[in-house]
Amino acid sequence: MKVNKKIIIIFIFIIILFPLSIFTQTMYDYFSNKKEYMEQIEEWKLWLYGKAKQIPTPIIHKIYDRNGILIGEYTPITGSYISFDRCKELKWLNQITIISEDKDFYNHNGISYKGIFRAMIYNIKTLSLKQGGGTITQQLARTLFTGHEKTFQRKFLETILAKKIEEEFTKDEILCLYLNKIYMGNGRYGAEEASWFYFNKPPEKLTMAEASLLVGIFPSPGKYDPLKHIKLALQKQNIVIDKLVQEGYITEEDKKKEIDRFIKTYKINILLNDPGKIGQYGASRYFRLNKAPAANEYIKNFLEENIMQEILLKNNLNIYTTIDLKSQEYALSSLRKNIKNIRTKNLELYKKYKLDKNLVNQIEGVLVSIDIPNGYVRSLVGGYEIYDTGILNYRIFKMKRQVGSTIKGFLYALALEREIYDINSTVIDEPVNFNGYKPKNWYNTYLGEVSLKKAISRSINTIAVKTLDKIGINYFRDEITQALGISYYEAQKRFPKNLTIALGSFELTPLELTLLYSALLNEGYKITPILIQKIETEDGIKLYEDFTVQKSISIVKYETSAGILELLRGVVDEEEDGTAGWIGRLKNENPDFLPYDIAGKTGTTQIPLRIKIRYNNLPGIRDSWFVGMIPINITTVWVGHDKGLPFQGQAVPIWVDYISKAFPDPIPQKFPEYKKSNWLDFFNKSSNDFE
Repeated sequence: MKVNKKIIIIFIFIIILFPLSIFTQTMYDYFSNKKEYMEQIEEWKLWLYGKAKQIPTPIIHKIYDRNGILIGEYTPITGSYISFDRCKELKWLNQITIISEDKDFYNHNGISYKGIFRAMIYNIKTLSLKQGGGTITQQLARTLFTGHEKTFQRKFLETILAKKIEEEFTKDEILCLYLNKIYMGNGRYGAEEASWFYFNKPPEKLTMAEASLLVGIFPSPGKYDPLKHIKLALQKQNIVIDKLVQEGYITEEDKKKEIDRFIKTYKINILLNDPGKIGQYGASRYFRLNKAPAANEYIKNFLEENIMQEILLKNNLNIYTTIDLKSQEYALSSLRKNIKNIRTKNLELYKKYKLDKNLVNQIEGVLVSIDIPNGYVRSLVGGYEIYDTGILNYRIFKMKRQVGSTIKGFLYALALEREIYDINSTVIDEPVNFNGYKPKNWYNTYLGEVSLKKAISRSINTIAVKTLDKIGINYFRDEITQALGISYYEAQKRFPKNLTIALGSFELTPLELTLLYSALLNEGYKITPILIQKIETEDGIKLYEDFTVQKSISIVKYETSAGILELLRGVVDEEEDGTAGWIGRLKNENPDFLPYDIAGKTGTTQIPLRIKIRYNNLPGIRDSWFVGMIPINITTVWVGHDKGLPFQGQAVPIWVDYISKAFPDPIPQKFPEYKKSNWLDFFNKSSNDFE
């Protein structure tokens, strides 16, 4: 039998010459860069103990609520950092990582020769580089130095560097550095970021099941991503925990209890591929602790813009805010619960109209809650989820949406201010025509003569437009400009010079709408919101303090403030057929429900025809607003789609849910008492003198 010489040459090359060539290239690479590699190894060792120069130890700025409770820990240097001392406290994570990833970790010198041989055989068979060595040290070498490029040369270099790491680090140091640097999916590197992202807790507090899910992600973060593939992630978690059983750390019964508790705690629905609360609200890598995401994001931006970078990176700061943690938690839970319900409701609607079902996840909400008269921001929610992109603050402070009928409260306040009406006035709902502009009512009819309170409660469009015509467009625009503190030039661009602005055809941010109404609640005086009270260094050096005086700029008179609040009570009054009258019905049925004065204004905006056509004539609204007031607080809620798509849902239930929890008990304060103007008092008194 003749032997093919070509095959023999190829075989010799593969067995001898090719590995020798790769080995030679690798050794040349290593020795050429050995000094740099050693410097990096030394730098990583210093980093582990918080002493690195080029890779500084993260500074932690602590953020407190108004009661001195910690609500945030902000680090201007991103990335996972778990010091070596903290690593010793990672009980489950350390143990499970070793058992699952490298059970001989403490016995080998950094290289698993069995693993390398097994990988080589597999790679030769498949003519690929899909498998490599499997030790924790080799994976660390790959992460720190060689990257994930699949070449034989990189594999050899990784092996050499793994040996070097073993010479320079203890086993526990290697494990700690590995847990700081391993990729854990969803843009999260290291156990610190991953633990906060998936479970909203530090890695020291991970349970066995939580740690097992994280470790299960290591081999393939995309495949075992619990947010996208919870069934696969749980299967991998089960395999990881099985190894604990096999090694005798826990019993089979312990395993079952732990998994059942985990699924129940995070409300996971395997059949629906729903990860429940795992990573439900996202996380920001800038915060180790983040109990008030939107407020903390604002503080991060404030520090970066107002405090010197040198101070931020070298000093631990204490930031004292006006946030009330309990109210913030209620605000988050109320908004998230209701937005989730709205998304669920719209899911079937979007499917019916053949739209991408994932679009419902862009239905969002905002809640801004400010105490009166001090202007303290009580709670702040910028959306359902937390991101690193700044979207939470964007929705609160910069996102402009048409306000619809919510503007009518401010409109009628100015009508009272100019004495066009008093609170007992009657008005006529009838067809009107202003040079071709013929506003219609949302209920498609006309009610004739009604009280002013009824006009506001029912949000009658025709009367609002007639009111604006009486008080004057320029006056209305100028008063909005003053109340918001914006420039005349900006106002000219933002507020149309026509009667449609009586129906909210212009755009405001959620915060701006809140500030318009806050003046009406604050006895007519403009409110400047306060979120940060003071900023100090750890040793007490004061860097910033707020000295705002609230009652310095008058927008309307006291009598106007009292009068409009009396009228706005009708919006939440069932007898007045208010647009949020169901709140009054619940109050009547239960005296303990919202046991204090309430006023407010609803508002919705409609979808432009071109948008409806683009989305298959999907029914719904574009925005839902509610500004709700009690004697000591004003809270605005917005619900809408980030892209302006139609949706079905309301903002009012979020306000009710939040306020009923944040203020469950009666309060002594009342709305300002409405009194007749002085000249009427004088007239009545003089008339009595002649009787």
